[in-house]
Amino acid sequence: MRHNHGDPAGAQRLPDEVRDLPASWAVAVPAKPLHRAKSRMSAQLPDAERRLLVRAMLGDVLEAVAGAARIGNGMPGGCRARVISFAVVTADPELAALARSLGAEIVPEFGPDVAAGLAPETDAHPAAPRAGIPSAGPFSAPAPVVSGGDSTFRRAAALGLDWAARRAENVAVLASDVPGITSADVAEVLEAAGAGPGASFRGYVPDADGLGTTAATFSNTVDLRTFFGPRSAADFAAAGAVALEPAPMGIRRDVDSLEHIAELGALGPRTAEALDRVGDTARSVMGGSPRARREGRSSRSTTGPSAALTAEPADARERDAAR
Repeated sequence: MRHNHGDPAGAQRLPDEVRDLPASWAVAVPAKPLHRAKSRMSAQLPDAERRLLVRAMLGDVLEAVAGAARIGNGMPGGCRARVISFAVVTADPELAALARSLGAEIVPEFGPDVAAGLAPETDAHPAAPRAGIPSAGPFSAPAPVVSGGDSTFRRAAALGLDWAARRAENVAVLASDVPGITSADVAEVLEAAGAGPGASFRGYVPDADGLGTTAATFSNTVDLRTFFGPRSAADFAAAGAVALEPAPMGIRRDVDSLEHIAELGALGPRTAEALDRVGDTARSVMGGSPRARREGRSSRSTTGPSAALTAEPADARERDAAR
């Protein structure tokens, strides 16, 4: 994955030992409440099965982010992107409980009076203000500007970005519905987006259709403009952000239908298990059992440095073929 960061004229070159330090990242994942999420799948799945699938996809995304944190934080010679914190923004107590169990912080979407059971006083505490970001309580109007999508999702994304900007100089917002994602995918995108100490950069990951986006990154900048919706890739580009591509399919294929899942060569274990439980509906649309996709994923899991970042060309081709 390549892009051109650029090198401002007259910029002072940092010592190599500083330039080579891993970039610290905070990652926010907005998640709609279960009763509203993936409403377009209601025509394909009963309500209980749709909710099960939504929950499973979020779990796989969070496990991928947690795995990327282990890659960046504990592996000598590993990824140069270090995830120091990640959070889910939600108003749903069930999704909040899942996120907590996987090591995520919780940012309540609507505050303590609405998001019952989310313990906002302990889970959404503000950290030290970031330079250029106004100091604000966890439920004050956030600084980031978010466009596209519905109004509640825009608010959730803005709260997530505001939370992340208080924890690290490098900030990412990631979709909750990319069940093919792996820790290597997260690490690869964040490493490509890392501008280096003192340099600013804004990036985005186009979705599988090339029209929307599934992730956005912000390095050393207070410009946190973020876009959602079917034209968000063009909106990011028009605002001066740089496409992080070719990004792995696992982070690009967001899911709004069972047909979208069928496009993925491998699935996270939670999503594959959920689809097994859904049964005949999923198999008829996807052309087979999701279990094979879960087993195929094992070759892409990472317990050491990111395969996407360390593989030889032949291994990279094998990984892409598996997608």
